[in-house]
Amino acid sequence: MASWGAEKRGPKLGDAASLWNFTPSPGWTKEEAQLLKLCLIRYGIGRWVQILETRLLPGKLIQQLNGQTQRLLGQQSLAAYTGLQVDIDRIRADNAEILDAERKGGLIINSGPNLTKDARAKLQKAAQEKYALSKEEIAESEKQLGELEARMVELAQDKPSAAQHSLRQLLEADVASMNRKEQMVVLKGLHRHLHNLIDRLQGRPAALAQVVHMRSPVKARQAPPGMPTHLQHSRAVPGPAKQAAAVASPRTTLAQPQ
Repeated sequence: MASWGAEKRGPKLGDAASLWNFTPSPGWTKEEAQLLKLCLIRYGIGRWVQILETRLLPGKLIQQLNGQTQRLLGQQSLAAYTGLQVDIDRIRADNAEILDAERKGGLIINSGPNLTKDARAKLQKAAQEKYALSKEEIAESEKQLGELEARMVELAQDKPSAAQHSLRQLLEADVASMNRKEQMVVLKGLHRHLHNLIDRLQGRPAALAQVVHMRSPVKARQAPPGMPTHLQHSRAVPGPAKQAAAVASPRTTLAQPQ
């Protein structure tokens, strides 16, 4: 990533310089924060699975995307912006000017009760009206991400596919520390991968047959001559190796009286 990160270092035309005047989360570079910002503009706040599938932020987990997004916005709660394509720099600038807000770690926190569904909908509507991006701004972010994605394909020909990469991140996600909405994001991502796998297997009958064969229960070996018919299918006959092991290690028996 460093080989092309240098080429994209610093804000591009149309980027707000304020993005480069804050401290990113631990484990994040400012270049990575800029990439995340472009992804948020393209896909919307909270679209973590789609962002991971771009492969532009290798090694990042959903919790890390969530935490860095909080820093980009200057507040902990993302409820008002979930799913929206908004002006991240304006939101952070407005939050920085609020003097009477309760903060933790430099981020505005909501110390009141949890938002109701109606309250969240009102906040999202207000955010959409105030911070919505134009089609041109979204198109510019898509263009920049397209260039980066093409470059990443060139540099990762011998690396796992994007689907494998994002699946690994989903499987490694710490769902116990997530809220219900984040857990649903992970579940939907795993569901999508499962359907992709089914489609692939259905398109490759030989592979499907092999998997089915591997998953099939072990069949009983042929019964030895002389075994009664009603016992032939009652249980599998142990193989020669197990029979030899049984002879070598006989069970302890009670001594017979003389």
